Amino acid sequence: MNLRVLGGLLLVGSAIGCAHPRPRAMPPRPRGWIEVSGGIADLQSPRNDVVGDALVLGLGGGLDFLRGAQDLGFELGVVGSEHELDPDYVDFGEDDYDVNVFRFHGGARATTELGALPFTVYVRGGWFFRSEFDESHNGLGEDGWGTYVGGGLEYMVEPDIRFGPFVTFQRGAEDGLEEWLFGFSARFYVDE
Repeated sequence: MNLRVLGGLLLVGSAIGCAHPRPRAMPPRPRGWIEVSGGIADLQSPRNDVVGDALVLGLGGGLDFLRGAQDLGFELGVVGSEHELDPDYVDFGEDDYDVNVFRFHGGARATTELGALPFTVYVRGGWFFRSEFDESHNGLGEDGWGTYVGGGLEYMVEPDIRFGPFVTFQRGAEDGLEEWLFGFSARFYVDE
């Protein structure tokens, strides 16, 4: 390689490195966190889309046991939604064609910081139990286990306050029901 080119690259790299502010030392944050989320559940039912899409609300928490620029921890949570059933497929002779769905999940979560940028990226995965409570229709839905994977991007407002978009894919092991959850979450680190 030409020494002039190499010298020029070193000079440009040094100038960029000096001009780019170094991140200030972040104070240590707590290991535990809670998360609130909201979004949309897009269900892909093997039963001809009997269940419609719905708004979802979630509450969760976790504990990071490996911390640094990359964190690794576990998470637990619940996500709930109310879905309207297709009255052409299921006729109860009533006006109420809704089913309440709750997903209880637990798994692992890995988060990485993006250098000097105030963003983090995370991936997650684990198992869930879906329960379709339906008091007025004697349990139309099927309860069952499944797996989930997902990820998101978080903006760090403060070292212990983050929010941003997420996507999660879930698939029931027994019934094959697939769900895509899209939304926004806010995560708050708290003392254990």
